[in-house]
Amino acid sequence: LIAGFPGETEEDFDRTLALVREAAFVAAYTFMYSPRAGTPAAKLEDQVLKEVKKERLLRLNALVAGMTAQQNEAYVGRKARVLVEGVRESDGERLAYGRTHAAKTIHFTGDAAPGDIVDVTITHAREVSLYGRQYEA
Repeated sequence: LIAGFPGETEEDFDRTLALVREAAFVAAYTFMYSPRAGTPAAKLEDQVLKEVKKERLLRLNALVAGMTAQQNEAYVGRKARVLVEGVRESDGERLAYGRTHAAKTIHFTGDAAPGDIVDVTITHAREVSLYGRQYEA
Protein backbone atom coordinates (compact mmCIF):
# COMPACT_ATOMS: atom_id res chain seq x y z
CA LEU A 1 0.00 0.00 0.00
CA ILE A 2 1.38 3.39 -0.96
CA ALA A 3 0.61 6.48 1.11
CA GLY A 4 0.82 9.85 -0.60
CA PHE A 5 0.73 8.97 -4.29
CA PRO A 6 0.48 12.17 -6.36
CA GLY A 7 -3.04 13.53 -6.31
CA GLU A 8 -4.08 11.53 -3.25
CA THR A 9 -6.58 13.57 -1.23
CA GLU A 10 -7.48 13.09 2.42
CA GLU A 11 -10.73 11.53 1.21
CA ASP A 12 -8.80 9.09 -0.97
CA PHE A 13 -6.61 8.15 1.97
CA ASP A 14 -9.65 7.69 4.23
CA ARG A 15 -11.04 5.28 1.63
CA THR A 16 -7.74 3.37 1.74
CA LEU A 17 -8.05 3.08 5.53
CA ALA A 18 -11.67 1.91 5.15
CA LEU A 19 -10.58 -0.75 2.66
CA VAL A 20 -7.86 -1.97 5.02
CA ARG A 21 -10.44 -2.25 7.82
CA GLU A 22 -12.95 -4.04 5.58
CA ALA A 23 -10.36 -6.46 4.19
CA ALA A 24 -9.07 -7.10 7.73
CA PHE A 25 -5.49 -7.43 6.55
CA VAL A 26 -3.32 -9.64 8.74
CA ALA A 27 -0.30 -7.70 7.52
CA ALA A 28 0.55 -5.30 4.74
CA TYR A 29 3.59 -3.92 3.00
CA THR A 30 3.26 -0.17 3.28
CA PHE A 31 5.33 2.57 1.73
CA MET A 32 5.45 6.32 1.46
CA TYR A 33 5.39 7.37 -2.18
CA SER A 34 8.70 8.74 -3.37
CA PRO A 35 9.19 10.04 -6.90
CA ARG A 36 11.55 8.16 -9.20
CA ALA A 37 13.21 10.10 -11.97
CA GLY A 38 11.88 9.23 -15.39
CA THR A 39 8.58 7.77 -14.20
CA PRO A 40 5.23 9.26 -15.24
CA ALA A 41 4.19 9.73 -11.58
CA ALA A 42 7.26 11.84 -10.84
CA LYS A 43 6.06 14.31 -13.47
CA LEU A 44 2.57 14.72 -12.01
CA GLU A 45 1.92 18.21 -10.70
CA ASP A 46 -0.16 17.31 -7.64
CA GLN A 47 2.65 15.91 -5.46
CA VAL A 48 1.68 15.35 -1.80
CA LEU A 49 3.81 17.16 0.79
CA LYS A 50 6.39 14.96 2.47
CA GLU A 51 5.02 15.76 5.95
CA VAL A 52 1.53 14.69 4.84
CA LYS A 53 2.89 11.45 3.33
CA LYS A 54 4.75 10.64 6.55
CA GLU A 55 1.68 11.30 8.69
CA ARG A 56 -0.53 9.16 6.47
CA LEU A 57 1.98 6.32 6.50
CA LEU A 58 2.10 6.46 10.31
CA ARG A 59 -1.70 6.25 10.49
CA LEU A 60 -1.80 3.41 7.98
CA ASN A 61 0.89 1.46 9.84
CA ALA A 62 -0.84 2.02 13.18
CA LEU A 63 -4.11 0.69 11.77
CA VAL A 64 -2.49 -2.42 10.29
CA ALA A 65 -0.46 -3.06 13.46
CA GLY A 66 -3.54 -2.77 15.66
CA MET A 67 -5.52 -5.12 13.45
CA THR A 68 -2.67 -7.65 13.36
CA ALA A 69 -2.31 -7.56 17.16
CA GLN A 70 -6.06 -8.00 17.59
CA GLN A 71 -6.15 -10.94 15.19
CA ASN A 72 -3.13 -12.55 16.86
CA GLU A 73 -4.75 -12.18 20.27
CA ALA A 74 -7.62 -14.38 19.03
CA TYR A 75 -5.14 -17.30 18.72
CA VAL A 76 -4.28 -17.35 22.45
CA GLY A 77 -5.40 -20.61 24.05
CA ARG A 78 -5.72 -22.39 20.72
CA LYS A 79 -3.60 -25.16 19.29
CA ALA A 80 -1.77 -24.79 15.99
CA ARG A 81 0.16 -27.20 13.77
CA VAL A 82 3.63 -25.76 13.07
CA LEU A 83 6.36 -26.60 10.57
CA VAL A 84 9.56 -25.97 12.53
CA GLU A 85 12.05 -23.74 10.69
CA GLY A 86 14.73 -23.42 13.33
CA VAL A 87 15.83 -23.22 16.93
CA ARG A 88 17.45 -20.36 18.84
CA GLU A 89 18.44 -19.34 22.35
CA SER A 90 16.64 -16.42 24.00
CA ASP A 91 17.59 -15.35 27.52
CA GLY A 92 19.03 -18.79 28.17
CA GLU A 93 15.88 -20.55 26.98
CA ARG A 94 15.66 -22.80 23.92
CA LEU A 95 12.98 -21.62 21.53
CA ALA A 96 11.92 -23.31 18.34
CA TYR A 97 10.15 -21.29 15.70
CA GLY A 98 8.13 -22.00 12.62
CA ARG A 99 4.98 -21.24 10.70
CA THR A 100 1.43 -22.45 10.54
CA HIS A 101 -0.32 -23.35 7.27
CA ALA A 102 -1.58 -19.74 7.30
CA ALA A 103 2.03 -18.42 7.55
CA LYS A 104 1.66 -17.25 11.17
CA THR A 105 5.05 -17.17 12.89
CA ILE A 106 5.15 -19.01 16.23
CA HIS A 107 8.02 -19.14 18.73
CA PHE A 108 7.67 -21.93 21.28
CA THR A 109 9.35 -24.05 23.92
CA GLY A 110 9.76 -27.76 23.36
CA ASP A 111 12.15 -30.26 21.88
CA ALA A 112 11.18 -29.86 18.21
CA ALA A 113 13.86 -29.74 15.53
CA PRO A 114 13.91 -28.07 12.11
CA GLY A 115 11.71 -29.97 9.67
CA ASP A 116 9.42 -31.37 12.39
CA ILE A 117 5.70 -30.74 12.27
CA VAL A 118 4.38 -30.29 15.80
CA ASP A 119 1.32 -29.07 17.64
CA VAL A 120 1.79 -25.94 19.71
CA THR A 121 -0.50 -24.42 22.33
CA ILE A 122 -0.45 -20.66 21.91
CA THR A 123 0.07 -18.91 25.24
CA HIS A 124 0.43 -15.26 24.22
CA ALA A 125 0.57 -12.98 21.24
CA ARG A 126 2.43 -9.92 20.13
CA GLU A 127 1.88 -7.68 17.15
CA VAL A 128 3.84 -9.81 14.69
CA SER A 129 4.32 -13.23 16.29
CA LEU A 130 2.64 -15.82 18.44
CA TYR A 131 4.29 -17.61 21.38
CA GLY A 132 3.55 -20.93 22.98
CA ARG A 133 4.69 -24.34 24.09
CA GLN A 134 4.88 -27.63 22.25
CA TYR A 135 1.71 -29.59 22.90
CA GLU A 136 2.12 -32.77 24.89
CA ALA A 137 -0.63 -35.30 24.14
